[in-house]
This record gives sequence, structure tokens and C-alpha cells, in this order.
Amino acid sequence: MRECSRDELTTTEERSYFVLIDEKEKGPYTMDDLRTLLKSGEVTEDSFYCKAGMEQWYRLRELMTAVRERRSGGQSTEQRTLLLIGTGLAVVGAAIVTIIIGEMGWFLVLLFAALIYFLPSRIAAKREHRNFEALFWLNALAGWTFFGWVAALVWALMVEKREVI
Repeated sequence: MRECSRDELTTTEERSYFVLIDEKEKGPYTMDDLRTLLKSGEVTEDSFYCKAGMEQWYRLRELMTAVRERRSGGQSTEQRTLLLIGTGLAVVGAAIVTIIIGEMGWFLVLLFAALIYFLPSRIAAKREHRNFEALFWLNALAGWTFFGWVAALVWALMVEKREVI
């Protein structure tokens, strides 16, 4: 495991990223510099980076994904789409059941149940779970069983290990 030995003295707040290019540490770079390096092909998202104060090197993909998702409210477009579709279908189902039963009070009960039903998926999206799509489908298709819902919740709450060198 290679240590990221950069200290705060070699960087500024803006220029604080280092990358491994041809096994050599290069930098400090700004986030815009990193984007330029990616576009030019000098580095890829599989390249490693570190930032002043970090102890280890991580894949550049993790940083770029975090930056993209931070701009979109912490969820990717696919995650938001799946959550909207799942929640929308649950709300429509609640409305249909309410119409059949004929009591409006049931709508609120079923709406609350639908929000609880997709709780594991919402947690996984917020935590940027790398297997979000699989977890969502487990939640959507097997969540109606107690064990499927609990399995999805436990999976969403599990701490994931990050790839380091």
C-alpha cells in the first residue's frame, strides 16, 4: 500500500490534488486541472489520486463520481429515476386501493407504507452505494416479504470498503 505523503505546505486550498502518472507523483493540481488531464487522456478514472492530508491513494473515479453526484444532489440520474418510478408506482397503487376501498384515510396509510417500503433504496442512494441498482431491484421485487426488505435495509447500511493502493 503506497502512502500519500503530501503535506499542507506544498499545496494551496485550490491546488491540492496529486496524481500518479507513469508511477510518478505529479501535482499539485486544481479540480479543473484534473478534468483537463482526464480529457487529454494523460490520466484515466482508473488512475490514482491523493489530496494533501490523505493517508492513501484512491482511484480518481471515486473523486469524479463524488463531484458529479454532489452537483446532482447526491444521487445519479439513474438513481433518481429509479426512486421516482418506484415511489410513483407505489403512490398510484395506494390511490387505486383507496378508490376501490372508498375511504380516503387508507390513502395516507398506504402512502406512508410506500415511503417506508422504499426506505432501503433511499438510504442506499444517499450513501452513494456502489450496488444501488441491484439493491433497488431487491427492495422493489422482494421488499414485500419481511426478509427481502430487511436484507435490502442491511445491505444499504453496510459500510463499503474503498479501493486503495
